Amino acid sequence: MNAPTDITYDVVVAGGGSAGVAAAVSAAEEGARVLLVESSGSVGGTLSWQLLEHSAGFHDVHGEQVVAGFGQRLVDRLTAAGASPGHVRDDVGYTATRTPVDHAELALTQSVMLAEAGVDVWLQSVPVGLDRDGSRIAALHVHTSHGRRAVRAAAVVDATGDAATAALAGAPFQDDTTAVQPVSLTFKLGGADIGALLAYLSENPDEIRPGSVLGSGTDDHANVWGLGALLSAGHASGALSLRRTEMHLALWPTRGEAVVNVTRATGADGLGAAHAVLSRQVLEFVRWFRADVPGFGGCRLVAVADRVGVRESRRVRGVHTMTAAEVGDGTPFADAIGRGAFPVDIHAADGAGLSHTDAVGAGYAIPYRILLVADPANLLVAGRCVSSTHEANGTLRITATCFVTGEAAGVAAAMAAHHGVVPAEVDTTRLQERLAGRGVLLPTGAGPAAGCGARVGAG
Repeated sequence: MNAPTDITYDVVVAGGGSAGVAAAVSAAEEGARVLLVESSGSVGGTLSWQLLEHSAGFHDVHGEQVVAGFGQRLVDRLTAAGASPGHVRDDVGYTATRTPVDHAELALTQSVMLAEAGVDVWLQSVPVGLDRDGSRIAALHVHTSHGRRAVRAAAVVDATGDAATAALAGAPFQDDTTAVQPVSLTFKLGGADIGALLAYLSENPDEIRPGSVLGSGTDDHANVWGLGALLSAGHASGALSLRRTEMHLALWPTRGEAVVNVTRATGADGLGAAHAVLSRQVLEFVRWFRADVPGFGGCRLVAVADRVGVRESRRVRGVHTMTAAEVGDGTPFADAIGRGAFPVDIHAADGAGLSHTDAVGAGYAIPYRILLVADPANLLVAGRCVSSTHEANGTLRITATCFVTGEAAGVAAAMAAHHGVVPAEVDTTRLQERLAGRGVLLPTGAGPAAGCGARVGAG
């Protein structure tokens, strides 16, 4: 039987990653009838299926929590289920904390939370067109396994990462995209003796980021950044075609597993071509680990990300464009909907390591206006495609911050639908009150919960 070809919701969210799940759950909890459309076969997005297994950005450099709300609720559920230890010290000192997660349990938990909130979820469904009614999106055309459907909604949230829905709508985009960050393919190795690797690093401290704290083989989790000498030797010998000066390892010592973030490609010729390049790199690195990395002689490749990991692509040109100066200076915004604190993290597509990193101190405020575009008027964006410069995107794209922009977009979309207005007409004071009531940590002076971040121990 064919499904209905025309259906109406209050809010439609495109994209089921961190920002999209936060937006959909939040909008539904605010009383909206919500549809989430996701192109793959599962929700969870990059954090789950790019196998990152470590989130970050929940705390500032001083250890004060700046991100809570939906993101913290998700972490709490994972912690209660034994799928995360919660927020722990970042061993490499890049941030105050890291939040290790089991990627599969993360995705399944998000699916359950969507169902509990009453969100309808269409998987393997892609927006392919839309109808306009003046300055508004009147209907979103979605290709599904049941055929093409026209979905009408008062508000639409684009959380696709690539701003796919905004592109269909003809929204304007930032033009500083000639040097976007490289794409990657993360992989997981099993059957490793992580204790032997940590012992090697302890004996060779130049191999790790200065200030790092090394764990032991009996720890449940560890974080390592470095291995520059081994990488250089591997490239010099011809074992590795990719020259890298560093790599990131999210380690699970008691499981004998390591999630490896080291590959990179430009993505200039499309994700299909990039996937082939990255696949060759993964196979090279697996052989190199077995041959040259202490503790990995008997390792095996147990998982590869199901998608190319994209750090940066299209970003809308919104009502306000957030800049690196506003991030670095902690510029106050009267319409702030949350905070961020992850460093400005820029990878050069043609470099062997990070291009540069800029600390943000006690963090920065995120204005509501970077979620809004002037046209179409009933579209909000969330996640890495928010209105920002290339530099500011280096921190706004991080998972914890995606939870912030997603939750705010979802609440604002529900308010707009309820009051019969477009998102730009939503009362920002009332929006801040609703967000504060949901546990979102707002900057000082921005709302009733301003400045009430909790602190985290060294853990």
